[in-house]
Amino acid sequence: MRKPIVFLCETLFALWVATSVAQAQVGSYTDPYAPEPPYLSVVEQLFPAHPPAVSAFNRPPAAVGTFTLDFLLLNRSRLDSNNLMTVDGADSQDAADMDFGTTGAIRFTAVLPSPCGVDLQFSYLSSHEFMEVRSYSGGTVLSRLFNGTATASTTREIAYEAPLDSFELNLRARQWERFAPLVGLRLVTLDEVSLQRNLAVDTGRVAGYSYNRMAGMQFGGEWLVGQVGRWRCEAVLKAGFFYNAMSIEGYSSNANMQRRFSSTSFLGEVNAMVVYVFTPNARFRIGYQGLWMEGVALLYDQYDNFDLTNGNGSVDLGSLNFQGGYLGFDITW
Repeated sequence: MRKPIVFLCETLFALWVATSVAQAQVGSYTDPYAPEPPYLSVVEQLFPAHPPAVSAFNRPPAAVGTFTLDFLLLNRSRLDSNNLMTVDGADSQDAADMDFGTTGAIRFTAVLPSPCGVDLQFSYLSSHEFMEVRSYSGGTVLSRLFNGTATASTTREIAYEAPLDSFELNLRARQWERFAPLVGLRLVTLDEVSLQRNLAVDTGRVAGYSYNRMAGMQFGGEWLVGQVGRWRCEAVLKAGFFYNAMSIEGYSSNANMQRRFSSTSFLGEVNAMVVYVFTPNARFRIGYQGLWMEGVALLYDQYDNFDLTNGNGSVDLGSLNFQGGYLGFDITW
């Protein structure tokens, strides 16, 4: 025999179903000869043939595309502590003390709309100005490479450079009023080069290189946070896990090393902006850009991990971030 509470719940559920069906049938009449409505798949329901007219990311219907150009001022997170140079036996240069300052970057984005509201988006970000040059002099100046390898002179120079490039190809869906999800492919290259040389005589050069080649799929979206008159507040978020093909290389006058590794890296990006709409075809924007990487091989982190003479060692993965502000504009035609 069923318990009273279970019987009561089943009875109430049956009454609710019967009442809902009865209410739905009151005042309605179904013509048995009327044609059946067309069947719509899940994809057709989510992405109708024509996007809703209320989408905040719609542009003039006859537009060929939207092209955006941003000028960024970025700061890069500092390197981990690692001594690079000694003068007369005393540590004189730590990697963590290297200051890259504020560096310029550029970003170009093109969006090609489609009638169904699923747009093709291409974006390119580049910064080749993260660099630092330091020179030292003394009785005995030693510059380090891998595994304590040092080259001595009376005057030496360290030149460090780290170019960054990012390529994206995304699909963006304009099917909702204030949110446009996107999915796509992304390729990011992060290189680091450290050259050390004798300033008095062009000998005794040592060089270290690290290369990160990250490729994978990312997910995210664009949001209209708010709008007052011609002013809009928008945000863009993207994130994904990427296959990272890494290379660590070291060269000196008497030993060379080349090692290759692979791993999974994470990359996340946030973009917040205030937009002023001059016309439906022209907008100005000012905003904040943040880019975070986890699981990348940074050059100076490897100095204690490898033996330059035989290449033995394991890669040390770290994190890195770039952030700053930007000014930009976009034009639709």
